[in-house]
Amino acid sequence: MSDRPTPYRPVEVCPAHPEDLDRVRRLNEESGLSPWPVEDYVTFRERSDAALTVVRRGEVVMGFALTLRVGAEMELLKLAVSREDRGRGVGRTLLETCVSEGRRRGCVACYLEVRAGNEAAVRFYRRHGFRTTGIRRNYYRDPVEDAILMSREL
Repeated sequence: MSDRPTPYRPVEVCPAHPEDLDRVRRLNEESGLSPWPVEDYVTFRERSDAALTVVRRGEVVMGFALTLRVGAEMELLKLAVSREDRGRGVGRTLLETCVSEGRRRGCVACYLEVRAGNEAAVRFYRRHGFRTTGIRRNYYRDPVEDAILMSREL
C-alpha cells in the first residue's frame, strides 16, 4: 500500500448512463423511496419530457434525481443520495441542477411529494425554497403515511 494521497476526483453531474441504472435502483431502495424496477428507469431515461440526472465521482454514482415536465411545470419524482455521501452537497447539487434545467426548458414551478415522517427531506426542501401546499392522507404504503405536497416557483 502506498503512502501517497489518493488524487482528488471531482464530481460530475450528467444524465444517467445505461450502466448507472442498477445503482440508481439500489440508491432508491436504500433511501426508502417507493421501489421501482430498473425497467422503469430505462423508460424515464428515454423520455423527452423527463430527466434522470446523476452525480458521480469516477464510476461511482453518489446520487440521482428524476424529474418530469408537464407543460410549464416540473415534478421532482425522486431524489436520493447514498448514505455515505449525505451532508456533502450532493443533494443540493442535484436539486440546483434540476431547477436550472427546468428554468432552461421554460418551467415556472416545481412540485414534489415527500413522506411526512421524512423530517430531514422536508427540512432540505424548505431550505431550498419549497413550501408546503397540501397533504395527501395515507398516500404511501409500507408503512402507510401521509405525503406532504411542496412547491417552489422557478
